[in-house]
Amino acid sequence: MALGTDGGPAPYPPVKPVIALIERYRDRGLPTPITQEILIRSQIVTESLAPRTYQGLRLLDLIDEQGQPTTALKELGTAPSTEFKERLAAIVRGAYAPIFSLADPAQDSPEAIRDAFRGYEPRGQLDRMIALFYGLCEYAGIAEAPKRAPARPASSAPNGNRKAARVHKADSDAGSARESVAKVAAQPNVPGLPAPLQGLLHDLVNIGPTWTKDRRDQFLAVFTAVLDYSFPVHAEAGNGSDPEGG
Repeated sequence: MALGTDGGPAPYPPVKPVIALIERYRDRGLPTPITQEILIRSQIVTESLAPRTYQGLRLLDLIDEQGQPTTALKELGTAPSTEFKERLAAIVRGAYAPIFSLADPAQDSPEAIRDAFRGYEPRGQLDRMIALFYGLCEYAGIAEAPKRAPARPASSAPNGNRKAARVHKADSDAGSARESVAKVAAQPNVPGLPAPLQGLLHDLVNIGPTWTKDRRDQFLAVFTAVLDYSFPVHAEAGNGSDPEGG
């Protein structure tokens, strides 16, 4: 089996048990046919993850409908170490051929990969499908997985109350920070605080209760430059030694 060109099911187990099966089969072999019970007894996967992992192995063309190792898995089991990644990459590209025809994980954005998976089922497991895809691509040396998964649009948040609580907390934190800045700025001279920073704090308080994102970004850019000028950054010194070597 493999992904269909017009949608249908896509694998979505965690990448770790899939890799564990490949490495276990390659290093020690496995009883056949490979069943969910075999996966659990071999400590490749937990009982709760066994069904989706087993289905994923079939969709990735690593086992057939009877649970027998496919030619692809057998080739991985016998491939020399110098050829293993290359053969695995070919298998991943073959299993995900429709995805690779739409986007290249080594060059295209995570959003492009996400769009390539949108027609596959189950729709609610889209994030897990993408995580498995990136995990296998990284393991095969095709492309590195992004450091962070693509963020869901705000409109798709499942819990409005949870979102409202986060907004309330952010507003509260911002208010507390503004009060602290106001206390500093209200003092005519703060000992140890350079005049340029003191001036910027006064400006910040006078801006008003709200501002635009562009205005904030401009302020942060100026603040960062002034901060670095007022308090130059030096390399961290080990074991508490003087950074200047004294």
